[in-house]
Order: sequence, then structure tokens, then C-alpha cells
Amino acid sequence: AFEEAMGAAWESDDAEAEALAHHLLGQTWLRLDKFARARQHITAAREAARRSGLWLVEKRLELEALLFDLPARLDADVLAELRQLISEIRKTGFPRFEFLAWFRLGQCLAGRPEARTFYDRARKLVKHAPPMAKIKGSARRLPKASAPIQREIQSLARLARG
Repeated sequence: AFEEAMGAAWESDDAEAEALAHHLLGQTWLRLDKFARARQHITAAREAARRSGLWLVEKRLELEALLFDLPARLDADVLAELRQLISEIRKTGFPRFEFLAWFRLGQCLAGRPEARTFYDRARKLVKHAPPMAKIKGSARRLPKASAPIQREIQSLARLARG
């Protein structure tokens, strides 16, 4: 169905619909543990979102791409980019969007003490957030954090508390 939606988006030259179709295909492949195929669609979704000119769609897919890369490429630059994006999201006044950012960050960093801080921030943003105990962490095994990585994680935790 998503591939049919992709075809319709291409035929109508609708960048927003194409971004959504790629996003949904990426999520599907991710859930099937087909990471290379998921990455292709996540990248294509970001490109289509940029063409759409819709800030919210572009930032949503940028967030997804950063969080997709985080477990595989835990480094200070990715975390700094994520911190900047979350700061930008916070200023927009979309609490559900900010919720998504903190919630998914908590999932990506599950097992680290800061994950609870991220979940707590997410829960403050929406009334019906799932309790942390019921969340199944989808995080892959994360490498040990170097000093620059740990500083960025702490900066994100301060932003979540502030």
C-alpha cells in the first residue's frame, strides 16, 4: 500500500505525499530489521520533505533520521545536531512534536541513566504518555560514551530539565 502511495505521489509530483510514503516505508523496513532498506527510505523522505517546503514535515523527518543514526553512530556531532533540533522544536510550541523527540531519544539511549530524564520530560508534555515501565526499548547495544559524547548527553539532559 505504501509503495502504491509512493507511485501516486510521484505521478502527482506531491513532495509531501512522497515524504510521507518514504517515511512509512522506512518505518516498515525498520520494524522488519532491514536497516539498509530503511535507511534508503529515511534518506529519501528527508529529501522529499526538503522539496515540500513544509517546515514541520522537514523537521519531523530530520528528527527521525538523526534518531535512526544515533544507536549506530553515537558521536558528539550527532548529539549536538539533535540538541539543536530539539531546541528549535521546543520554540515552535508543538508539545506533541517535542514529546516525540524526547520519547524517541529516551528509547535510543535506553540503558543510560539520562533516558529516564528524557522520558520524564516527554511525559510532562502530553497527558496520556505511556509509562516508562511499559516501553519496550528498541535501542541496540550502545558503545561506551567518550567524554565529548557524555558531555553532549548531559547537555541534552539539562535541556530536558530546563
